[in-house]
Amino acid sequence: MRILPLLLLLALGACASGEVDAPKLGYRSAEAIDPRLPVGRGDPAPGELTMDSEIAALKARAMQGAAQFEALEGDTVAAVGRAAAPGSESWTQAQQLLSRLDAARRMTALALADMDALATDRMAGGGWVSSADRSAIEAATREVGALNARQSALIDRLAGALGD
Repeated sequence: MRILPLLLLLALGACASGEVDAPKLGYRSAEAIDPRLPVGRGDPAPGELTMDSEIAALKARAMQGAAQFEALEGDTVAAVGRAAAPGSESWTQAQQLLSRLDAARRMTALALADMDALATDRMAGGGWVSSADRSAIEAATREVGALNARQSALIDRLAGALGD
């Protein structure tokens, strides 16, 4: 009788395959990542592509819109100043110029929106945004944002003067 439990243990041991697929308890490389730090590659290596050309193109588009805005600004301000009662010819002319001025502002506003989306789209696509690119986007966004705010404020002021 004493041998029966021993034989059962030996029989069960013979059924085992020998290799167990259990998780290892050793050190894993993912544990070396500090979750409190931002993930990224850091600054680009020399010769590596950056977002400079994309930022420059968006900024150029904003400046093109600003140039068109400034070209129309003087005439629009003068027309709004001369506008008579709503529905009059001078009022209609001022409204038309104000619409053109707003269309020129849209170029700046769209460039600003594209700047805001630039880093987000790159990150969503699995790409990295270096700290230099992030700083360049932030600086361009501040500059174009200030330009857009000035243009929007002028349009709001002129539209208010026309009674819109």
